[in-house]
Amino acid sequence: MCHGFNSLLRSSTVLLIASGCVPQVTVSGDNTGGSTVTANASGGQSSAGGRANTGGSAVSLTSSTGASPSAGGSSSTGGTVGVGGSPQTGGAAPTGGTNGIGGTSSIGTVATGGAIATGGVVSTVGGATPTGGSRATNTATATGGITATGGAAPSGGTNGIGGTTAVGTITAGGAIATGGAFSTGGAISTGGQVATGGSANTGGVPVVITASNSSTTTGCAEQDNVDILLTSGATVTSFTIEATQPTYVVGTDSCDPNFSQCPAASDPSYAFAAATSKLFDDGETVVTAVREATWWRPQGMKASIDSTQQFVDAHYITVSKNIPGTNEYPQFFVLYQDSNLRVIPFPPAGTTRVCFGSSILVGPVSTESRPYAEIASVNYVTVSKTLHVTYVSGGSSEFDLSTVSRTSAQIRVSANYTIASQPFVAFRSMFVTDGNADVDHVRWTTQSSTNQESAILSFAGGASLDWFFYRATRSVHNTSAPDIRITVTH
Repeated sequence: MCHGFNSLLRSSTVLLIASGCVPQVTVSGDNTGGSTVTANASGGQSSAGGRANTGGSAVSLTSSTGASPSAGGSSSTGGTVGVGGSPQTGGAAPTGGTNGIGGTSSIGTVATGGAIATGGVVSTVGGATPTGGSRATNTATATGGITATGGAAPSGGTNGIGGTTAVGTITAGGAIATGGAFSTGGAISTGGQVATGGSANTGGVPVVITASNSSTTTGCAEQDNVDILLTSGATVTSFTIEATQPTYVVGTDSCDPNFSQCPAASDPSYAFAAATSKLFDDGETVVTAVREATWWRPQGMKASIDSTQQFVDAHYITVSKNIPGTNEYPQFFVLYQDSNLRVIPFPPAGTTRVCFGSSILVGPVSTESRPYAEIASVNYVTVSKTLHVTYVSGGSSEFDLSTVSRTSAQIRVSANYTIASQPFVAFRSMFVTDGNADVDHVRWTTQSSTNQESAILSFAGGASLDWFFYRATRSVHNTSAPDIRITVTH
């Protein structure tokens, strides 16, 4: 990934820095704690290139009518309390009341872990809708019902239609809401779409992810001319970035940069005292921070391990990991101060490397000159193998870096930053022509489960929760670089 002009200059295994490059390092041999070697050269490695979104049509993704339950879930009508049912523990029938039709049994009383209301079922463990469990259909709707606060229906209350069943009763661990059930970890909102194991947004607003295409043409194989911006009308809190081996047979690999047809540098350049520091090495994972001699932003980021060993003005960090059963520690993750993230799987058996290719920006993405989201600090948490990222403009995210193998590498992102007026993710890559590209196609699935596919430069935009960026044609540039999938989970 090389820099030096107004776009992201790229390479693969070699992370080029202005007039020089920082290579990806695979450490082999008898390793008692792993090691990482990083070479610095003059010049700033920037994630250059890119333009504000000036085109690309968006297809609106609308929510389906009604709320769909979690996979395996069955709809429950009628609930667990029938007409004239017995009172729940803690809520005795009022004096003189009867327990039959029209009686005053304490339907709607508060029970530990959840509320029971005529016509519906509420989960009692944290209010969650379990896989294969039931959800309330039009739960606890009672014409003229009275909310019972922690106890039985009021004196004279009835259990039938028009009675005093608790509507909207709030209990420890869950709540009943007229027309639907809400439970932590598995919310069903009126009109909302519920993903397997997750939930639609509270209030029935579905997550809508729209991709717009701001890509341009180029003759330079080291320029990021592919810009796909992902935006949402609702808050996105979690998504997964997955890098997988190419769909084609790699054969003879090439990770060498190609600067032919590349323009001169035009990025800003700020001077720093170059330095490299190995922040962490436990024999399995190695985390290294690098400060370059020049960088296109006026400041770097703070890098730390378990909130200690702080390294200031880092321009990027790398994470390497041991391949089980070997003495190899390939680098699989790189994060730059401008939020460009690059991830690759371990090399396939019998090979020694995988080229870096496309980049993903995670954060409150600004598109003023080109996509970026400046990072204020990163902190690697050794116990959980997660990276906590804080942004200059506010907000944060957490990357789970625990899953990497020879076939794929997954980064599970928990997002906590504002995206109301800006992209929350940007996909950046390079396309000169088929056979000389780091991406040439995109595939996505519509809400109606229709598979769509487009050549990358002619992609007109669309809406989905799952995007797959790949090469249909074997490339001479960064041949082994992975395909990238971005999947929104909530």
